[in-house]
Order: sequence, then structure tokens, then C-alpha cells
Amino acid sequence: MAKKNNFFIQAMILMAAGVITRIIGILYRIPMTNWLGDTGIYYYNQAYQVYMLFLILTSYSMPLAVSKMVSAKISQKEYINSYRILKTAIFFGLATGGFSFCILMFGANLIAGIIKVQGCILALRVLAPALLVMPVLGSLRGYFQGMNTMMPTALSQIVEQIINAVISLLAVLFGLRGAGLLNKTFHANLSDTAYGAAGGVLGSLLGAASALILLGFVFSLYKKPLKKLMRLERRHKRARVEEYSYILRILVLTVVPVILSTAVYNISGFIDTSVYNNIMVHKNVAEYEALGGVFTSKYTTLIQLPTAIASALSSSMIPSISAAVAVNNKKTALHKVDLSMRFILIISIPCAIGLAVLARPIFYLLFGWESLDIACNMMYIGCVSVVVYSLATITNGILQGTNYMRLPVIHSAISVVIQLIVMIVLLFTTNLKAYALVIADVLFCLVVCILNLNAIRRHLRYYTNIWNTWILPLLAAGVMGVVTYFIYHIVFALIYHGSALKLCVLSSLLLSICVAIVVYGGLLLYLQVVDENDLAAMPKGDFIIRIARKFHFM
Repeated sequence: MAKKNNFFIQAMILMAAGVITRIIGILYRIPMTNWLGDTGIYYYNQAYQVYMLFLILTSYSMPLAVSKMVSAKISQKEYINSYRILKTAIFFGLATGGFSFCILMFGANLIAGIIKVQGCILALRVLAPALLVMPVLGSLRGYFQGMNTMMPTALSQIVEQIINAVISLLAVLFGLRGAGLLNKTFHANLSDTAYGAAGGVLGSLLGAASALILLGFVFSLYKKPLKKLMRLERRHKRARVEEYSYILRILVLTVVPVILSTAVYNISGFIDTSVYNNIMVHKNVAEYEALGGVFTSKYTTLIQLPTAIASALSSSMIPSISAAVAVNNKKTALHKVDLSMRFILIISIPCAIGLAVLARPIFYLLFGWESLDIACNMMYIGCVSVVVYSLATITNGILQGTNYMRLPVIHSAISVVIQLIVMIVLLFTTNLKAYALVIADVLFCLVVCILNLNAIRRHLRYYTNIWNTWILPLLAAGVMGVVTYFIYHIVFALIYHGSALKLCVLSSLLLSICVAIVVYGGLLLYLQVVDENDLAAMPKGDFIIRIARKFHFM
């Protein structure tokens, strides 16, 4: 029970940090989107998407790969080799990051020409130095996660996002208002939205640097006990110290499949928008940048909040599963796989339904009237991506954690091809425009899910309880959605009298969300989707059990 409880606690820490950072991300993107407009925010998102592609190819997967290797060494009490893995990962990341830095800094013009978004050139150059910071940051995060402590990673993520938010907003304002001065100073002729987008990404660079300083300080505190453990290892047993060349070879063999999997998995968004831009230019669609801005900022921002839980759970799950596999404990590994699958579906299904039911008030409160109908229609079509994206992320992590590293790469590659063909057909033969991006996004994750789930069943002999894992959470979430819809509209009709529209929408929204949580949680307990053992393994589980018994839910 203690190990199970620790698994949940570490997962909860990362999930809490993921949710907090996504909330901060949404909060600062609201004014930034409104200030930059749909076109300006598209410049920002396109630059960031290109940066993420380079980051994925260099260091984005470093935490996952390092945590996997370190956790295996720690389970065997090889502290010297775990430290050597960290140093090797930093060296490897700086080498690949430095190469990517040069491409992004000096090839920004070429990249912007390829994706047909000239307004993102300056933003690309501002982001380039972050490719030197993130490898070190990612290696340290992976090391702590491999040690089965998620708190340093969680704190660094929160600090990174807070600094990012503050600097981004200040720099966006400066870029928009000081465009004339900046053009005069640098003898340039850029638009205010291009400067604003560059200011927005400056926060990402300085946020990452702040997180690195924090983790560096934490590691300096940890280094003294680490050295003591390494001395004890040398003293009490014959330490098997691995050569750096050997560790580098193993790191490359570990990180490359993860990088390929993550790259193919995440490159779909870059390919989608690049193909979309080129086809829209070919069809002379004037508003394609503004429509793309609605998709990449308003729609994607809301979708990413619940999917942060899947990413956090996957990050915390992989070291735990890898450690079980390293000591040949298949039963424990399968138990954690089942626990993760059930948990992510219990969370993601109601999130998807809630976003669809409450799309209009949420988008209105966050972004106002501009492009409201378009954003809502995208959410109605794409809300299911919350579930399939979460499942795709978790199943990728399961396959990587159980040493089936190539399968996520193959499955993601197949999905990209299918998605790309469908999207090109839709863009050329219909007038869907940016809605084709939504459909392609859902299709990609759906194909990955199907292929991954089939592989898990085939290779791990894992068979899920369809009734308890899928049908009952869907039934509970469906009832919750109906209740939430009527509660929101009834409350709004009762309190709205022609004034204070935003306040009435906010009040109705908050009350309906509170009712939704109570209804869904009560139904989960009443239908016995979760039992006392599941609740007891969660932080504050005893308190939840007492409340459930008091209201006769169990």
C-alpha cells in the first residue's frame, strides 16, 4: 500500500503542477491574445511551434529518457552511474541544442518562408537561446524524477510559468507600443504585432532560465548526500562504474526512440498548420492567419488544460513502471498500467463533456466576443480530443516504460500519414478552412490510441475492464453534462436582467461547475467506479472516504 500511495502522491504532485502551470498559461494568454489579436497571436504560436519542434529533437524528451535510465540504476542502488547519466545527458543535450540554436537563429528567414508566416521571424530568433537552456533543465528534471521525487520538477515548472507570464505580458505591451521606436533604433520595418509576438516568446526564454537557476540550487543542496551515497557504494561493495562512452551509447539508444516518438507525435501540429498555411495561400483565403489564430490560441489553450494531467501522469508513471520492469516484477507493472488507464479516463471524459457543454460561456469570459462562434464550433467538434489525446499520451508512456520503445514511433508515423492525407483532402475539396485542423487533430490522436491499445493488449497481456473503465465513467459524465447544461442556463436566466453580463455568466458558470463536480463524484462512488482501496491510495483519501460515507455514497 505504501508503494501504491507513493506512486499516486508523486503523480498528484506533477499533475497539480501541470494544472497550475496550464491555468497560469491560460490566464496570461487571455490578455496577450486580446492585445495581439487573432493574427498577432498566430505569429506567436507559429514561432513557438517551430521552436517546440527543435526542442523535441534536442531536449524535450530528455526528462523522460533520463528518468527511465536513472530509475533503473537507483532500483539497483547504483548511485555513481545515476550521476554519470546526468552528466552525460547534459553534455549530449548541449551538443544537440547548440546545433539547433544555430539553425533557428540564422535560418529564421528561410523557416518563415516555408511556413508562409513572415511575421514570426523575430520571435524565432528570440526563442533560439532557449535551446541551450532547456537541455540542462530537462536533464535535471529527469534526474529528480528518476529518483522518484517530483517536487523539484513541479516547483521549477511553476516558477518557469510565473516568470514566463509576467515577462511575456510586459514584453508584448512594450513591443506593441514601442514598434515605431524599435524600428527606428534597429533600422527595421516590422509591424507592431511582429514585435508583440517576439515579446511574448521572450517570457519562455527567461522563464526557462529562472527554472534552471532554481533546479541548479536544489541540486547543489542534494549533491552532498549524493556524494555520501556514492562513497558508501564504493566502500561497501565493488562498484560497477560504467564508462561515459558506454552511458552515452545507452542514452542515445534510449533517447532516440523517445525523441522519434515524441517528435512524430508532436510534429503533427507543425505539419498541419504548415500545410494549412500553404493551401490557404494557394486558395487566396485572406483570413487564414486569423482563423489559424483561433485554432492555435483559443481552442488549443482550453484543450491543453485537462491534457496536462495525462502528460504529468505519464511522466510520473514511466520511472515507476521502468523500475518494476528492471526487477522483473510484471505484476506490479501491470497494476500500475491499469491504475493509470482508469485514472486518466475518469478525469478526461468529464473534462471533454464539460468543455463542450460550457464552451460558449468559457470562451466569452476568456476572450470576449471576437471569433466566439468559430471557437465554440471548434470545441463542439474537437472536445473528444481531450480523451483521445490523454489516452495516446498515457499509452505512449506505458509502451516506453515497458521497453517497447519503437512502437510509439511507428504508430505515430502511421497516424501522421493518415491525418495528413485526410486534412489535405478536406482543405482542397471543402470550405472547412481551420475546422479541418480540428478534425485532423482528433483523427491523429484517435489512430495513435487504437494502435497503442492494441499493442499493449498484445505484448503486455493487459485486458481492461470495459464496463468499469469506459462505460460507467461515460455514463456518469453524460448525466453530469445534462445536469450542468440545465443548471447553467437556469441560473443565468434567473440572475440576468440586462446588465452586468460578464458577472452573470461567471456566477452561473462557477455554480454549474461546482454542481458538476458533486454530481460526477457522487455517481462515481454510487456506481462503484472507484472503491475504498483506490481512494485510500490517493492523497487525502481517508478524508474523501469519510465524506463519501457521511453522504451514503459508499
